[in-house]
Amino acid sequence: MIGRDAMRLGKLRNSELIDSIGYTGGPGTTSGTPHVKYAADGKVFAYYGVSYSTFRKLATMRNPGTYWIGIRHKYEFSEV
Repeated sequence: MIGRDAMRLGKLRNSELIDSIGYTGGPGTTSGTPHVKYAADGKVFAYYGVSYSTFRKLATMRNPGTYWIGIRHKYEFSEV
């Protein structure tokens, strides 16, 4: 498992739900592990098996929190 300090989390400006996100993996991988830091409590969770395209969509969309709430239940996760 990748620890919280092993990944730099990028700040999201358009979300009240998500403070910041980071991703292990990249454009050439089929899936990776985004780390999501929630704004309300500052907790960071890793979500497993998320495609890079899903991560990029989340990172660049206008309303990432709403999108994430709709899909996060599809992935296994753990607090880091």
